[in-house]
Amino acid sequence: MRIPPLALLCALSACVATTRYRLPLAGNTERAATEACYLGCRTRAPGDALYACLARCPVIDVTPGAACGAADDPPAALCEQTRRIEPGKTALAIVAVAATVGFIATLAAVDSQGDCWWECQ
Repeated sequence: MRIPPLALLCALSACVATTRYRLPLAGNTERAATEACYLGCRTRAPGDALYACLARCPVIDVTPGAACGAADDPPAALCEQTRRIEPGKTALAIVAVAATVGFIATLAAVDSQGDCWWECQ
């Protein structure tokens, strides 16, 4: 059965959009102003408002489709990222999660009945 692994893949990645908010520290000529804006957003903007606030800070690089990586760690940079279900894919994500849960429940039911369907010796 191949549907559940594909459903899990969709639920975990394909239906999700990632956006990276990166503040370069090394070589940033506006570092003081950018850090003040970044820290102000972190302390005053809760939840989703944080990312709207960060997008208005000078020098912060907003990159849809990118994620924070090892090169984005201090002292090179400060980095935040969002992961959201893409518009129009909410139903697909719900179906994917439901299919995965159903598959796991089926495996648990078969295993609890003592059927030898995997690693029998």
